[in-house]
Amino acid sequence: MYIIRYSEIGLKGKSSRRQMESRLVSNIKYALNTNGLTAEVKCVFGRIYVESDEDSICNILSRIFGVKSYSKAKRFKLTEIEDIVETAYELFAEQVTGKTFSVRTRRIGDHSFKSMDVSRAIADKLYEKSSGVDLDNPQVEVYIEIRDNQVYYFTEKMKGPGGLPLATEGRYLALVSGGIDSPVAAWMMMKRGSPVDFLFISMADPIDTMEFYRAISILHNRWSYGYSSNTFICDFRPYIPEMMNRKIIKYPNVTFKKIMYSIAEAVAIEHRYNGIITGESSGQVSSQTPENIKELSSGMTIPVLRPLIGFDKDEISDLARKIGTFPTSPMGEFCSLFAETPITRIKKEELDSDMQNVNFIEKAVSSIRVKKTARAIRILDEINIEDYDISGSELVIDLRNPVEYKNWHYGNSLNIPLPKAIDLIKSKDHPDKMIFYCSMGLQSAYLASLARDYGIRSKYYSAEKLRKIEETKKIIH
Repeated sequence: MYIIRYSEIGLKGKSSRRQMESRLVSNIKYALNTNGLTAEVKCVFGRIYVESDEDSICNILSRIFGVKSYSKAKRFKLTEIEDIVETAYELFAEQVTGKTFSVRTRRIGDHSFKSMDVSRAIADKLYEKSSGVDLDNPQVEVYIEIRDNQVYYFTEKMKGPGGLPLATEGRYLALVSGGIDSPVAAWMMMKRGSPVDFLFISMADPIDTMEFYRAISILHNRWSYGYSSNTFICDFRPYIPEMMNRKIIKYPNVTFKKIMYSIAEAVAIEHRYNGIITGESSGQVSSQTPENIKELSSGMTIPVLRPLIGFDKDEISDLARKIGTFPTSPMGEFCSLFAETPITRIKKEELDSDMQNVNFIEKAVSSIRVKKTARAIRILDEINIEDYDISGSELVIDLRNPVEYKNWHYGNSLNIPLPKAIDLIKSKDHPDKMIFYCSMGLQSAYLASLARDYGIRSKYYSAEKLRKIEETKKIIH
């Protein structure tokens, strides 16, 4: 069986505590059922018990919000203290042989002995097998938990994610990409008990949409026990040429972020979310300076939550790896698609001037697709992104700046800026096959997506990946 502990729930008032305990029990049952397991789950005096010896339950409990720690335990009926000692000896004598150990006892109920009496008696019995008692850094920790007439024996406390049970707090809408930061931000608010739905603004559908689905499939399949989330997809490709027109949009890296806020705000208001979650971290990229964040937040009618605001990139990346959402090939920031020299301290009048020229937000919102996440992520098995080996007959376009192109470029690739590459794709005499590459992959992914709409077989790469392909070919030949 398993003993499950919580922390914050115990600080709540009686009514809130009872509701949260009930929700946590419900979420545990849901998690077990989702993974093909059934077990009795009950809450008694601040502990939750799962009546099963399945080892796979350990992995499941480590991903249920509200679980502070848990232990796989043996349970026996209380008789006399001598019987507790004998049972402990039978269970742990082999484990402590030749090792240092400690005994820690907790007790609830009326008994003729104290917790310390039990610890001392068990330690005396096990001592002869061990290399000594070490209360500070033992090699084996023996835990005894006595609750009324039941005694629980275990040697390990495994960590859960902590926080509050999912669906005990209000809902939020998360702006999520296939990158590193935003899935972690969504996870952190889920940890606070809030159900989170996901909004993705696609720049290169279906290519970047697949990366987004991979990220939220982890959040949905591994962490969302207790809530069936929704996914909103906004195809932003029709509006990218307008965003690249400097006569219309002068500060695209910040203005695009404001457009994202506006789209999310419209969805949040329509579907009654309590706020928007973003993955912004102060000063991490050009659009996330304190000055830009201030202007981006100006005029919003619902809260914008930034759980990662004080985290550095290494901290966020470590969390993403722990959660499982760290991407294998991130495409980079959207600002790389719009601006070579992004603004870091935009003024209110500058952002307002750009936004006055944006007249497509309502149209973008009306075209949003919404699905249950469980259904949406099935697209990972359905989308066919055509793949083929580089034959040498393709037109290869390098989208980087001329200096980077001069330092290194792939084969006979042409250095063409993004607007002219778009014109080539849309022209009547476009080639049948095209390969695009840029610094991080976002610009090339957008063009590959656009090219497919025009019937062109296309692939995209980051410059680093294409360089490795070239080096591998040299080695082979």
